[in-house]
Amino acid sequence: MNSREFRRKRAIDLLKKGWKQSQIAETLGVSQGAISQWKKRYELEGTSFWEDKPILGTPAKLATAEEQELKDIILEGAAAFGFQGDFWTYKRVSRVILERFQKELSPKQSGRILKKLEMSRQKPQLISNSQNSQEVKQWKEERLPALKKKQNA
Repeated sequence: MNSREFRRKRAIDLLKKGWKQSQIAETLGVSQGAISQWKKRYELEGTSFWEDKPILGTPAKLATAEEQELKDIILEGAAAFGFQGDFWTYKRVSRVILERFQKELSPKQSGRILKKLEMSRQKPQLISNSQNSQEVKQWKEERLPALKKKQNA
């Protein structure tokens, strides 16, 4: 029995002993609403209600082998897959998944898969590494205002 199951069972035991829901909630560190719901479920389902049910969810979009293949593709670089510029975006990853595995995923879903693979998208760098920040500042303060004045004249 895990801690959640124990807590539910303990709540029912305390209810049977005449404890108030608010006292039980405070003692067990849950809300009074949870106690109320547990009481209703106990009345409907009996003792089986406090057992954890398997958590059902949407099946994985890619099989483990497909995820590993995707990771290998990403590690080769975007240019190796035919993209211009060697960076990955969620849209590019979605396109790779569609072309390679015939599974259509939204860019957001691709982001979740990247996170699961402990990877992230890469954004293209928009500022040159060789750019001199002092020269840019000077240009913005001196040259740009002169150009704007010239344009308005």
